[in-house]
Amino acid sequence: MEVATQDIAIITLLLIISAVGIVTLSLRLPYPIALVLAGLALGAIIHSPLQLFHDLPIDTLEFTPHLILVVFLPALLFEATLHLEVTTLRKTLLPIGLLALPGVVITALIVGALVAWGVGIDWPTAMLFGAIIAATDPIAVLAIFKRLGAPHELAVLIEGESLLNDGTALVLSRILLGVVLAGTYSITSGVVQFAVVVGGGLLVGLLAGMLASRLTARIDDHLIEITLTTILAYGTFMAAEALGVSGVIAVVTAGLVLSNVGARRSMSPTTRLALLTFWEYIAFLLNSAIFLLIGLQVDLLNLALNLLPIGIAVAAVLLARAIVVYGLGLIVLPLPPVLPLRWLHVLFWSGMRGALSLAVVLSLPLDLPARALLLNLTYGVVLFSLLVQGLTMRPLLAWLGLTVDDQQRQIYQARRAQLLLLRASWRELRRLGDDAVLSPRVYAELDAQYRAARGQIESELDGLYQESGFEAEEQRSTQTHLLQVERSTLQELRRQGLVDDDTSRKLAESLDARLMAVRSGALAQAAPAAAADAGSAPERPSDTPEAVL
Repeated sequence: MEVATQDIAIITLLLIISAVGIVTLSLRLPYPIALVLAGLALGAIIHSPLQLFHDLPIDTLEFTPHLILVVFLPALLFEATLHLEVTTLRKTLLPIGLLALPGVVITALIVGALVAWGVGIDWPTAMLFGAIIAATDPIAVLAIFKRLGAPHELAVLIEGESLLNDGTALVLSRILLGVVLAGTYSITSGVVQFAVVVGGGLLVGLLAGMLASRLTARIDDHLIEITLTTILAYGTFMAAEALGVSGVIAVVTAGLVLSNVGARRSMSPTTRLALLTFWEYIAFLLNSAIFLLIGLQVDLLNLALNLLPIGIAVAAVLLARAIVVYGLGLIVLPLPPVLPLRWLHVLFWSGMRGALSLAVVLSLPLDLPARALLLNLTYGVVLFSLLVQGLTMRPLLAWLGLTVDDQQRQIYQARRAQLLLLRASWRELRRLGDDAVLSPRVYAELDAQYRAARGQIESELDGLYQESGFEAEEQRSTQTHLLQVERSTLQELRRQGLVDDDTSRKLAESLDARLMAVRSGALAQAAPAAAADAGSAPERPSDTPEAVL
């Protein structure tokens, strides 16, 4: 049986993704940025004048608009909505709405005007570039946030903005592309078209999300329910696009409805846990492929030849982001929710560009006169945002005091290690005392020293807990580990026939509900299993407080 080149290319892609992931486990480099760098290195090798590496299988993979807009984007958007709670999102709805709606339009106008003036292209084409580059991609930023423990509300704000501005930027870029091709423009028709496309996407997503929620309420099989969510993600996008409305807006709306209505009211904890795990893996795989392919797609020689226009475009994007974030921030700051001023600095610098901008610019007609220039400008801005902004996000968060610095973490780890070493030697001291190896007087003196040292270290750890939040981090990781031990033990008991299927299912739902609570930060709900009554475990999560994320 002959293996196709595309099959080899996909396996090679997965091997590279895994290798980069393994290497970055021991590095401080964010995983998405490491993938871009790996892609740039591979791209330089493939496109080099040497003929030694031109037959690498991965070179057959193409970064096409269809791949991003139809295959990657619906899944990534849907997965992101599964982690957003409407109650949390509602608290930051005003700043998210301002950044995602008027913010995108203002960004497109400012970038378009500066690029038209600085680069020398016509206004409609420059405005089209402004719309293409207006959407933000927070993946690299959120990966850094997760690793450093930055404020959860700030992460929700950044992710919520990206979810909504993707749809706004995509709709705006399509309208402006029509203007460029037709050569005429009507403000009234543009506003009407924008409202219809966005409103239609909201309606399609709402109907699809409610339908999927009703279907999952009648089914209690996690494999079928996960399959239905896959159909929801891709089917909603394709249905909306077929109707001429925004597929991006439709997918986001459908995902929010399912995660906050269907999943909460009709999915068992086991199903919800399996659902999150499935989509988490899909998002990891697709994100990894996107960032690697971004690096492979870029031709560094072409970028070098267009360095001045790219520099103007980067400066325009940064200036527009500053005006939008700080300008709208002055409106939002006095209103609830009160945003700390330092959050605005993070919002400004986290306005990174990524896959959506590349997909839109690649989808431009081949006969568009300025297509090659728009490609180079977009690639340049995306690379700058990922490599420069992405690599400097960690020191910015540390400088603003929004995360635990490395020195404090090292002190914490050192004190914990000292405490563990102390306890090990203290246990040996007590054994020697019990075996009468030591005289009572020597034992009492050493025991007092160990008690004093233990008290001092525990006092320092308490201070670190209160200052940095290490206690919550340690508690969450330990509870997750203990619940997973219980889950595996339950599976072993079922395999041995010591627990029947019905009892095993009820106990599993109780454990999964507490595991979900731990993952979402509701630590108080992760009570020991002994407190649960297996005989009265509810059939559906809506009957128990443990179902609330």
